[in-house]
Amino acid sequence: MHSLGNYAFAIGLFALGLSVWGILAAFALASVLLFLLLTLSGFMGHKTGVPFPVMSRVAFGINGAKIPAGVRGAVAIAWFGIQTYLAAVVLSALLVAMFPGLARLDSGSLLGQSPLAGSPS
Repeated sequence: MHSLGNYAFAIGLFALGLSVWGILAAFALASVLLFLLLTLSGFMGHKTGVPFPVMSRVAFGINGAKIPAGVRGAVAIAWFGIQTYLAAVVLSALLVAMFPGLARLDSGSLLGQSPLAGSPS
């Protein structure tokens, strides 16, 4: 799966000194683990034809189902924020590489972020 998070993770593993084959093995292991967990979580819904929110109400009750829904929502919000931040950093680096005159915009700080859209240099 391609995402900025995966690329940032791979760059971090390179920085730690892991080989290309070690990084590929880490991604393969993570993909298999993710596949197994997602398959396990979708098994009940596939078997019965009932979506996750309904199944969580059956398992946790009307009020208890708000907990897994809140966890799913928090993960979605966090992942959206991570992807948006990484995309802004990549866009900032790309713009500075293409137009070196924009580098002066990348040096300031506005609410902890550079005005060009990335992390402060």
